[in-house]
Amino acid sequence: MSRTLLLTTMDLESFSFAIYNKLDASLLNTWISNIFNRRVKKIKIHSSSYKLHFSALTSYYLFNSSSTSSLQELELILKLFSIIQVSIGSLHFRHLKLIKLSGIFFKIDTSIKSMNLNLPLLNKFEMKNCNWSSGKDVIVQAPLLETVSLEQDNIFYKAKSNIPPYNRSIKFNSVNLKEFTYCGHGISQKVYLPSYDSAKIILRKCIKKVSQKGRLLFIRVLLQQFHHAKSIKFEEFDLDLKVSNFYYIYLLVSFNFYKISHL
Repeated sequence: MSRTLLLTTMDLESFSFAIYNKLDASLLNTWISNIFNRRVKKIKIHSSSYKLHFSALTSYYLFNSSSTSSLQELELILKLFSIIQVSIGSLHFRHLKLIKLSGIFFKIDTSIKSMNLNLPLLNKFEMKNCNWSSGKDVIVQAPLLETVSLEQDNIFYKAKSNIPPYNRSIKFNSVNLKEFTYCGHGISQKVYLPSYDSAKIILRKCIKKVSQKGRLLFIRVLLQQFHHAKSIKFEEFDLDLKVSNFYYIYLLVSFNFYKISHL
């Protein structure tokens, strides 16, 4: 890899890197930093078997607007929880159209209140099993964003910290959102959405005992934003109604779905 990068001096159109064996972390960071600094249009990095913590320099090149000025597609599929450091509050990706993230913990600097992603051309946002520093917010500014997909599976809930996720949030600002999909256990970061046409919610069965009240509160905050949706599709929707009938009734009767044509 080092020889290939050394001999390839031109800018790259695309780069795919799959890590199957445990390698020296500093060497991996050197390679990835080099790639981020090559004005690549499409980057795919997969390391589902070994944690890949980005060094401060690698994180800098990822978030540096001049290094990633040509980037159009970014796919980082990493092992839970691979750390990426965030030392800048406002991050710009001018040409990014697709972002797909998995297994990442964004370690946001204590001096930063929120992580602001400015993505003027973004069309699709996918995030699975990701988390970030306690008490911080992630704000996605993407006027052309059409599709949002958020997911947490059993691996996420087995590995996540004991800090409640409710003190974190993610907010999407878009005038073009058409589809939102959530798949998880209902114990996640708060999600704030603009108006959109359709939504799909998959509420999975929890792998361990969790507060039904907490799950319902999460779903309630989510559903409160659906009053502009034309269709909502529920799948699995596992809730123990015997535990908390009062909260369930309160959840259902407190919405005004006046535009819903399909439920």
